[in-house]
Amino acid sequence: MYYNAHFIQLKGTNHSTLEDGILLNHSVYNTIGSGVTKIPNDKVIIAIADGVGGNAYGDLASRFVLSKYIDPTFNWRSLKLNKRYLTSDDGYILHPDQGLYDNGIYAGTDKEDIACRITRGDTNQPLFDPSLSDQEISDYNLAQIEKYSRKVQDELIAFGNGLEKTFEPDPEFKIAHILDHTLASCVTILIKVYDQFYLVHAGNTRAYALKGSEIILLSHDQSDYQAAIDRNDEEAMSYTPKNGLYSSFGNGTTKTFLPIFKDVSQQVKDFDKIFLTTDGIHDHLTKDQTDHRFFKKALIEDQLSDEEFLRCSCDKAIENRSYDDLSALIVDHTPCS
Repeated sequence: MYYNAHFIQLKGTNHSTLEDGILLNHSVYNTIGSGVTKIPNDKVIIAIADGVGGNAYGDLASRFVLSKYIDPTFNWRSLKLNKRYLTSDDGYILHPDQGLYDNGIYAGTDKEDIACRITRGDTNQPLFDPSLSDQEISDYNLAQIEKYSRKVQDELIAFGNGLEKTFEPDPEFKIAHILDHTLASCVTILIKVYDQFYLVHAGNTRAYALKGSEIILLSHDQSDYQAAIDRNDEEAMSYTPKNGLYSSFGNGTTKTFLPIFKDVSQQVKDFDKIFLTTDGIHDHLTKDQTDHRFFKKALIEDQLSDEEFLRCSCDKAIENRSYDDLSALIVDHTPCS
């Protein structure tokens, strides 16, 4: 059986490229538009990423992190960027003849419609490889996910710091000169292995669950503004911007990588819907991370369809003067064939 997953991505008016990314099992999206796909309901990995504002090339940071979670062998050295990368209005597209990507969407190294490819321990064996037994998959745990996530962080830092040493400059695209060590991205990931749900979170992207008439926030904003709220510092709240961060993937150092790893199985049990958003949406729809009024009205009172909910969220954020990239995904618990 499968879940239906709807998603949407729009480029902000203050960005030259779309810096968000969406991961739905074996596919990574970084292209303006919307869509729907089916994902297996027993083995799931969904994620949303948002390049950190003020840092270099957040779109690459977002794509790097999400791609690592589905293909541990992924590296940028084997890819050639299309000329459209520096000027495209709809995200960048990678050449499909490299084997990993097809029109900017992850296609799997063998073009197979397999589930996600997060690794087990130090090996390059995918978590949901068809050759693994159910017991091997069910034995996967939060400690392994944490270990792998820290490995992804180290590789992103190494990618930024060592780019000019490991890449031969391309005289046409000048790949070795368009990046620096400050590559950074906020990332929220949900991994389901049968009845277990695990959260990986760094930054101020968000994950929510809808259960009946209740909206549950699964993540926690790692922003200076939320930190002021947490310590009830009203003075700091009055002048602290919402988008100042103290944690993210990348940023050239492990000092600002303070991720949350959590088993959220009980919070998500019997969920109706799960949805993930970037701050371009939720910062302009909510007062803070405890404010769920917009989402309750849209999903519970107005009973919008998943597609309508995503469109409405983006439209309202833009109406409320969001100039940032807008990305969101929503997964419906109702199984489909």
